[in-house]
Amino acid sequence: MKHILVVEDEYFIRQNLQQILEFSNYQVSLAEDGEKALTIALQEKPDIILSDVRMPNMDGYQFLEALRANTSTQLIPVVFLTARAERMDQRQAMAMGADDYISKPFTPEELLSALEARLKKSEVSGQQQQEKLDEFCAQLSRTLPHELNTPLNGISSSIDFLISRYSYFSKDEVLDLLKVVQSSSQRLHRLIQNFLLYAELELKSQRTESPSPPVLASGTRLTVIQPTLEKLAEDYQRLQDCFLELPPISVPVPPSQLRKIFLELTDNAFKFSKAGTPVTLTGMVIDQQVTIKLQDQGRGMTSEQLKLIGAYTQFERKLYEQQGCGLGLTIAQRMVELFKGKLYINSQPQVGTLITVQFPSLTETCTSST
Repeated sequence: MKHILVVEDEYFIRQNLQQILEFSNYQVSLAEDGEKALTIALQEKPDIILSDVRMPNMDGYQFLEALRANTSTQLIPVVFLTARAERMDQRQAMAMGADDYISKPFTPEELLSALEARLKKSEVSGQQQQEKLDEFCAQLSRTLPHELNTPLNGISSSIDFLISRYSYFSKDEVLDLLKVVQSSSQRLHRLIQNFLLYAELELKSQRTESPSPPVLASGTRLTVIQPTLEKLAEDYQRLQDCFLELPPISVPVPPSQLRKIFLELTDNAFKFSKAGTPVTLTGMVIDQQVTIKLQDQGRGMTSEQLKLIGAYTQFERKLYEQQGCGLGLTIAQRMVELFKGKLYINSQPQVGTLITVQFPSLTETCTSST
């Protein structure tokens, strides 16, 4: 039996709705304003909410905003009851994250049909999310233990070796082992941070309301990423392969996020290409879009593999020894989308990969945010 919370300040309408819904085999909870409805929603977690807009104490818009702000209620479908003349209310309700609206007056058939359609859609969406979660957990169980154990083994074995044979090592040998510990701990730290960041980005992408990127007073120049990428190339001992052409153009992305996006993308370019082949990053403005192209001459991917790209996905691991668990590209893609950008991948096996990232110009961003 599906549970419906009815929020309506007029007593006779509220009682009429209760009779219609209970006669149709729904479990019904009642509230006369948004404040009481919010308390019931938090306690009972109804399957769907049918709410009036014009109410005392807390109106429908405030009630919806409070629901969407709470992680335990933000995915509950909300259907608004609005007067036929309130066209602006209808648009505002949908913009704020309402799932549907029913115009007054309505027949019992219209009411039940709208609720059943919304519940069915919610069930399908829930099944899809569960399938994604199951796949995520399966991939996680296959890859994460290995990725955690590898750096942990490096740390543990190096420390054990130092403790058991410390007196036999020269200072240079001790320093070499400490560098192994440092490298392994940095890899482990980055893996954990990437996992937490990915989970946060996935939660944002699944919210009913699209997350709004922070509005920047000024943009970030592309040149801010150069030291980070040069350090990455140095870590791979491929500084001679790294070619950066970064003009002083700006993008509407904070510096730390911009560095993270291109750190992950460039790390993949180095990881999946051989030493001695170039990795080129070029920035330009094309048709009022800031366009950044990252080109490597590495292993490349087939069209089928491109369709399967996702977190914790690696290809041909049995053939190639590689570090990482496939999070980097997905994190970069989610972050680009968060700041209203687009990421495109063109790749050919044994030829290389071209990644193109586009961001709107600062002028367009400022206009759309005002």
